[in-house]
Amino acid sequence: MAANYFAKNSLGWQIQQLQQRFSEWVEFQLFNDPPDIPLGSFPSLPGWVAKLALLLMVALAVGWLCWLGVQLVLPELRGWLSQRQSPAQSLASLQKTPGAAVWLRRSREWQRQGNYNEACRALYMAMLERLHETQQVPHNLSRTDGEYRECVRYLPQPQSYQFLITVHEQLCFGNAAISAEVFQRCQRAYQAIERQ
Repeated sequence: MAANYFAKNSLGWQIQQLQQRFSEWVEFQLFNDPPDIPLGSFPSLPGWVAKLALLLMVALAVGWLCWLGVQLVLPELRGWLSQRQSPAQSLASLQKTPGAAVWLRRSREWQRQGNYNEACRALYMAMLERLHETQQVPHNLSRTDGEYRECVRYLPQPQSYQFLITVHEQLCFGNAAISAEVFQRCQRAYQAIERQ
């Protein structure tokens, strides 16, 4: 019983022994200092080959760490670069956005499909495009829903704008699905805006 307790022949022990032999072999190859215990089955190599192997392993480790660093920093860098766009580039990207009529058409398509979340989002986008097209509230890429709420406060029918903004906030930050009834209210709010 006592002999079995001290017997070491597990996979972990074998891996530890292999690591120890490898580190001793690397030490022997690099420093030509013979270790106190036999190296086992590792062959003897010329000094330059061992140094080249070690240099290659270090280079691979540094390269891998650099790659990980780039993967962590790249999303932040892209966000920073997109914020640093020139006004001409920002205007060009805004001019590529669909107009209010296109968003209304999309809203009707999503309504027919029963996708009221996207239909309400399209009405919200149509409202923003209409505000831009009528020069009441020109596009600004960094403007939030709260800022839009402040901008439309003194326009005619502010409650219609604010209702669409509130539903958009629920879509973006809430988990609730939009019902057909809420979509109908959004549609009426947009029609009230259009009648101005």
